[in-house]
Amino acid sequence: MQKVTIEPPDGYYDVTFNELLTQLKEEEIETEIRPNFIFVMNESFWDPTRLPNLTFSEDPMPFFRSLQKNHTSGELIVPVLGGSTANTEFEVLTGNSIHMLPQGSLAYSQFVNHPHPSLASTLKNNGYETVAIHSYHDWFYRRNEVYTFFDFDRFESYRSFKNPEYRRDFISDLEVSKQIIIEHQNSEGPLFIFAVTMQNHGPYNMRHYPEDRIEVTDMHEDITKVLNNYSTGVKDADDSLQLLVNYFRKIDDPTVIVFFGDHLPYLGAAYEGYTITGYLNDANPRFWEKDDYEKMYSVPFVIWDNFSDEKNADLRMSSSFLGAFVLEKYSQPQTPIMRFLNKTATKGAVVFSSRRDVNEFSLEDAKRYHLLQYDQLFGGQGPR
Repeated sequence: MQKVTIEPPDGYYDVTFNELLTQLKEEEIETEIRPNFIFVMNESFWDPTRLPNLTFSEDPMPFFRSLQKNHTSGELIVPVLGGSTANTEFEVLTGNSIHMLPQGSLAYSQFVNHPHPSLASTLKNNGYETVAIHSYHDWFYRRNEVYTFFDFDRFESYRSFKNPEYRRDFISDLEVSKQIIIEHQNSEGPLFIFAVTMQNHGPYNMRHYPEDRIEVTDMHEDITKVLNNYSTGVKDADDSLQLLVNYFRKIDDPTVIVFFGDHLPYLGAAYEGYTITGYLNDANPRFWEKDDYEKMYSVPFVIWDNFSDEKNADLRMSSSFLGAFVLEKYSQPQTPIMRFLNKTATKGAVVFSSRRDVNEFSLEDAKRYHLLQYDQLFGGQGPR
């Protein structure tokens, strides 16, 4: 219980914090366009072909790979594994890091209880319509309240989908892409959408498909069923991304699509799918080396747009950097914490973690990050 109490960091009540805000004062931004920003956080999206000693009937994510070749892409180091989706979402939308909260925290459930700067509030202040979409219950992780604090104009939950297709008892990823397209067709100005899918949620030994679009061989029968189920969901996710990109390819409206996973899937009890295949040597996270940790907490992402030729390949960053990176890349206004993150990125520090051998922040920059996050979540001194 003592660890649940959030104490202000050193320097918050003296000149240190105000000096930091002065250093991060927003500069005048000149941009010729205000593109639509479409963020899609796809449930458990990951590349199952990274598992060794398996044979796949076909590549489950060919379209995603085709985008990786010609557009900005890389790996996100996410804060969760197998669940707690909203913590990755929290990092992307706010620039905050779960690693500065008590271990086991769910930020949406515990700490977001007042207006909080986010991608939505920043872009709304720049004239954007801001819409959140999630193909599940609106109360899940308190999103119905949190999205209001983040300054989304609207939240479209499963109730907004008209006669949707269900896959594995969940609204399909394809239906989420269709809903995004509807939102764009009904919009009158620049649009920011943050969409969260549900179709490929675990467990994968339940809610099977009528057919396996991807079949995996060379493995024990029980884990094969799990992998077939999960990989079929990845194939469906890949198709949903293709539908979305093909729609925006055909229009003149400048648009950016950011597609990423929230965490690796939970493939069987005690990470069985990872140990049986040889992807992991030990199921106990306490014994994971740095490489094991990064393998289990890294998800692929891609950033596609229909108006730019600039490409950044093989990027690697914490999920808390993703929103800041996109705003910087497309010359959009930023919150102080996002400007700070982009400054640390110029120093080569793009991964923040409570695990020392993974963390790239200097002690001084970690202190500054803590000051900014505390103010956003608990202090209220900083600009909103």
